[in-house]
Amino acid sequence: MREVALGASPNAASAPSDATRYTELRGASAALRAAIGMWQNQGATYTIYNVAGGYSPIFLVRRALEDLPDSVPEPNTAERHSLRTRR
Repeated sequence: MREVALGASPNAASAPSDATRYTELRGASAALRAAIGMWQNQGATYTIYNVAGGYSPIFLVRRALEDLPDSVPEPNTAERHSLRTRR
């Protein structure tokens, strides 16, 4: 099994309910994924620029996730199959 990457089809419990925040999360996640690719190809010379109204992608991810529950499942809870996919 492999973990699903950030921004890849989150379920309802792990995504913001506000459409604007969800859109910001998806856009910021895409910007961060693109930055990783650029860093792998260009090294440390690539800079992440602000997106969506002049905000950092890191800020947008944080803002989208800040209203979600801050809890973990009980130790005896079965694995959440929505977070993993089969190869």
